[in-house]
Order: sequence, then C-alpha cells, then structure tokens
Amino acid sequence: MKKNIETLDEAIDALLMALDDARKGELRELVPNHREEKARKWMEEVIALFGLDKPGSELSNDIERRFPDEGVFKGPVFDNANGIFEAEILLREAREALMAKK
Repeated sequence: MKKNIETLDEAIDALLMALDDARKGELRELVPNHREEKARKWMEEVIALFGLDKPGSELSNDIERRFPDEGVFKGPVFDNANGIFEAEILLREAREALMAKK
C-alpha cells in the first residue's frame, strides 16, 4: 500500500486495491455506521491502516474539507481524536466507488 496517503481519493483507491474479492463482497454488504458492530470492526481496521487516529493528518483534513456539513457531528457524536468520523466516511465512499464499478 502506498505510504503517505493524503487524500480521500487516494485512500479509497488504496483500500479497494488491498481487498480481495471476498472482502470486497463484505464491503458491498456493509452498512457504514458507527453503531453497527460489523462496521465498527471495519472502521477500526481502516483507522489503523491509514492512521486516522492521529490528529491533524492530511487525510483527516481532506475528509473534513470535503464533508464540512457532516463535520458538525464531530465532537457531539464522534470523539474528535479517535478517527471514527473519518473512517465512517472513508468506508461509505469506498463502498459507493465499489458499487459503481459493478
């Protein structure tokens, strides 16, 4: 996987390239919601993979810039430093990109 991933598009591409067909099938069926246990496991994996729990990362900043309206949930709903907010968006967007390739 490419190091220093700084944009959401780069992260989506890297994630989809890293998944085998079985995992892509799981992603297609996933409901990216922080309240769902299965989704939380994916989010934890994505957080570790892309370092989304590191404050001020370029990838986190790019996600926040691209989805400012959703950023209002950061703080009241999502811990600002745990990366769940960014991971949920990344998984949602990766799933949409995967579904578009069908």
